[in-house]
Amino acid sequence: MSGLDLAREHAHAVEALTDAQHEDLVVAGVDRVDIALGMVGAAYGHVVGERFEPLPGGKLAYCTPIRVDPFRPLSLETPAPASAVRAGEIVDLILWHPDAPGRWALRAGSAEYLGLIEPQYCGPEPVAIHRSVLGWFRAGCDGLVILSPDPWIVYRLLSQCTSGIVAEDERHAEELRAALEHPWPHRPKVFVSEARHAR
Repeated sequence: MSGLDLAREHAHAVEALTDAQHEDLVVAGVDRVDIALGMVGAAYGHVVGERFEPLPGGKLAYCTPIRVDPFRPLSLETPAPASAVRAGEIVDLILWHPDAPGRWALRAGSAEYLGLIEPQYCGPEPVAIHRSVLGWFRAGCDGLVILSPDPWIVYRLLSQCTSGIVAEDERHAEELRAALEHPWPHRPKVFVSEARHAR
């Protein structure tokens, strides 16, 4: 996968997004500003194994760049997560569709998560964990979507959220608590989103 030009692929996907697709994304909950900033493009292809392969005439998938802070490329934390997820360095592309929010595929396979968080030593608010790319967009690109199914990676990422974790609902909270069941002393608290809980 080293020969991929992810920035160019994403730029083509942004150009390919039609007005009708733009409106479909807005109806699904993606902010118009994020679409205008190039956070979503249209790609056509199919999934091979766990990777998305472009193919003219293939199925539609929405393409979102996975970005990191260029000054901290190996870190989950950044002082400005909102700007880094929109303008940072692209490390992978995630392909998804609102009709199947719990499914996605990566283009290069190098990303473990989508999103970035504030430095945890500053005592920030608990981190919102989303089940899907669409959930992340609906939350204003705040928090994380954990992309790896590997339980050790999931544990490592969740345990970095030292101020706590906000789940989407009670079932999600139980899933996150189960993912943190390891014999290490530190376990962040898991909360349930008040907005979801109020419904």
